[in-house]
Amino acid sequence: MKIGNLPADERAALALVGAGRTDAGVHANGQVAHFTFPQTAMPTNILQKGINALLPTTVRIRNLSEVDDTFHARYGARRKTYTYLIVDGGILPPHYANRAYYRRPSSKRMSLNLDRLTEAASTLVGTHDFASLSNFDPQKAGQSTVRTVDRV
Repeated sequence: MKIGNLPADERAALALVGAGRTDAGVHANGQVAHFTFPQTAMPTNILQKGINALLPTTVRIRNLSEVDDTFHARYGARRKTYTYLIVDGGILPPHYANRAYYRRPSSKRMSLNLDRLTEAASTLVGTHDFASLSNFDPQKAGQSTVRTVDRV
């Protein structure tokens, strides 16, 4: 059975659970997610092709595999990696247009000092409570805003 041939109510029931959300304008690379599929006889490679055929071209499933019922994409996540890109002057490569902060060239502005930026960012390394930077809901049990930054 093809994904597109599933009854609409079964397609709607495929609740996708992601490892985490991204903010508006942020690109997720290597996002992990899980869902329960009602048909168990479909090979994963066929399922992957079927789902990709329904997705916009800017979103792709690169790997799909069966997992046991105890797997949870969000609560089982052990690590997240964030990459921030800054293009300081020069010509902005087109593929960075919506993925990098671009500082336009200016004779009136100094170039970024990477040593000072690295020094400032290094204060984030370690285990800290990031409550002031989150939308933490104290009513939700088990939530923690304490995170460990391994490197910058």
